[in-house]
Amino acid sequence: MLTRTILGLFLLRQISATFYPTGEEFTALVGEDSLMLVGFTALSWCPHCKKVPEIFEQVDTLFQQKGLGVKTVILDDKQDNERKHRTAYNIAGYPTILLVKGSESSPLSTRDPQRIVDECVKKMQEYCQGGSCCPAPPKADDCCQGDSCCSAPPKANDCCQGDSCCMESAGPTPDADGVIRPTFKQLLELEKQKKPFLLFSTDHNNCMPCRAIPETIKNLLPILQEKNISIAVAHAERSNDPSVEEIFNRYKVSSIPKIALVNGGSFCVYEGDRSPTSIADFCKRNIN
Repeated sequence: MLTRTILGLFLLRQISATFYPTGEEFTALVGEDSLMLVGFTALSWCPHCKKVPEIFEQVDTLFQQKGLGVKTVILDDKQDNERKHRTAYNIAGYPTILLVKGSESSPLSTRDPQRIVDECVKKMQEYCQGGSCCPAPPKADDCCQGDSCCSAPPKANDCCQGDSCCMESAGPTPDADGVIRPTFKQLLELEKQKKPFLLFSTDHNNCMPCRAIPETIKNLLPILQEKNISIAVAHAERSNDPSVEEIFNRYKVSSIPKIALVNGGSFCVYEGDRSPTSIADFCKRNIN
């Protein structure tokens, strides 16, 4: 299996517009400080990862059509030094797709090629617009100079302070199954960013219906993608972790399992049957 995986990576390097670097080559790419779309994968054992090369080929074509100079890069877990880079970019699961510039990164929440390109374009536009963030510390002629960022000065709590810039906070990263296992602070950050998310609250040890929720979520994710419903999916399982209890308290989890759609500071509870299609329709009605 390992031999076939290595051979497959070699062949992909020869025929693909997407770059499959070794760990050392990736280090060199990072040093160039240019924009890259990077997929962290485990092609030998992660079924979701096997779709990433095809997705990136489509994305690369769309980048070229738009005249965007963004490299598409896949760093697989079989490459040397991959663990070092995975740690540097806080990769919690496979596959993870990031827009990278130097040591800075911003995760993308979709695996649809067109939506990936749209998110990349949006983030690129945000880099150098009034009061927003730059992807790297400024150079002499960069968009952030002195104590101002691009065309507007930073606000008190803005990301650009002094003569350095940071990227916008990216929020929690989904695991390999596409599900966020959040802390309380991470959910508050999503609220602050006004990013809608669907929260499943469960207690597998004491609730029989809760044990069916992981399968429900698994079947829900492709339906959300198929219907172009842009929403994060979070799963909070009751445990001894105080952060989980804070989640249960904030979202008034008095019975389980509970499904709630959170959008900004407000949330609405799903009361219907627990079929993935019905839940997806509920999401579409409440975030559009």
